Order: sequence, then C-alpha cells, then structure tokens
Amino acid sequence: MKNVLVLIGLLFLPLAAFSQDISPDEQVGEEPPGWYAGLEAGLALLDSVEAYGVDFTFKPGFAAGGVFGYDTGRFRLEAEIAYQQNEFDEFAAPVVVIPGIGAYGGSGEVDGTASLFRVMFNGWINAFNIRDSRIYLGGGIGNCRTEYDITSGLGDSDSDSAMAYQLGLVSSLPFPGGGSFDIAWRYLITEFEPGDGDIGSQVIAFQFRRNF
Repeated sequence: MKNVLVLIGLLFLPLAAFSQDISPDEQVGEEPPGWYAGLEAGLALLDSVEAYGVDFTFKPGFAAGGVFGYDTGRFRLEAEIAYQQNEFDEFAAPVVVIPGIGAYGGSGEVDGTASLFRVMFNGWINAFNIRDSRIYLGGGIGNCRTEYDITSGLGDSDSDSAMAYQLGLVSSLPFPGGGSFDIAWRYLITEFEPGDGDIGSQVIAFQFRRNF
C-alpha cells in the first residue's frame, strides 16, 4: 500500500504546477467523441509472491502495450493488450531439517524472469480537469497469462492463465489535431494457481493516443 501511495503521488507531480488558482472557466471541456488507438511503455513493479511455500521478490521491470477504444467525450471504453517482465531478486523459504541429510531452505538470490501477458477491457471516466489536463479514474477486467522461468539452481518454469482485475488513474493532456499524451498508473491483481499464489503488479507508464 505504501508503494501505491508513492506512485499516485508521483503521478500527480507533473500536475501540481497547474493546480493553483483554478477556476471553472480555465478548465478544459469534453473532447468530441471518436475512436482512438494508442501505445504505452513504462515501469513495472511486481509485488512479492508466495508460491510453493517460498516468498519471492522481484526487481523493477518494464511494461509495454497498446490500446484501442472509443471516447464518448466523458467516458473511454477500450481493449488493452500489454506485456511486462521482471527479473527475480531474492527468495526466502522456511528452513527444514531432514535427519541424516541436512537442512534446506533459508534465503538468497535467485536468477530468472517472471512475465505477465494480459488482455483487458477497461472503462475510464473523466472525473475532473486541472487546467489543460483531464484526470480519468477507472479499471478493467480480463485475462492474464503468468510465466515463471527460474534459471539458477536446478532451474524451473511454470505458467498459468487466470482472470485479472485492475484499477487505475490517468492524467491526460490533449494536443491539437485529436489525441493526447497520458501518464497512467494501474494496479493489477491475478492468480497463479500452480503455486497457489496471488499476484499484484503496479505499472506507471507513458501513453500516446491518437484519434481517427
């Protein structure tokens, strides 16, 4: 939760300079309705995961994707395809002592990657405006395929597909000719059934959208 609040704060930093002495006349109006497409890229933070009785942590990774949707002027309805990848950082496992064999467990570094590929259907509402920026709140539902590939030790890999849910916040700055430059934060939740673990992922990304 602390990381979530920090990212929300970072998202609003570019808007702080515009938030002084705002009057209704200075706020932007609704955009004309129409179709749009967009691309995005940014930072992915994968929460620690407990799977197979072991706690895994991850290094910051990258995320990239695209969206296609319709803007009604107040609402955005869109389909999203996105991919993210994070490297493993460390693991921590309970120490188990097997008589005559030895002790297993403990903690240490682990090599490998975790990747998430998601297909989502999202809805965003233009909650309020700050000068030239529109602030959208919303979320989505879809499917996420999770893959783990551990290369250290004996190595191991596994994958799973499950329902996924996300909520988010978007700061959108329209530009002439139809389109916008956005900064978006999203928090995604899905499951990894083989390891009986829940997965939480935060993405903060820059987006470029174009109306057509």
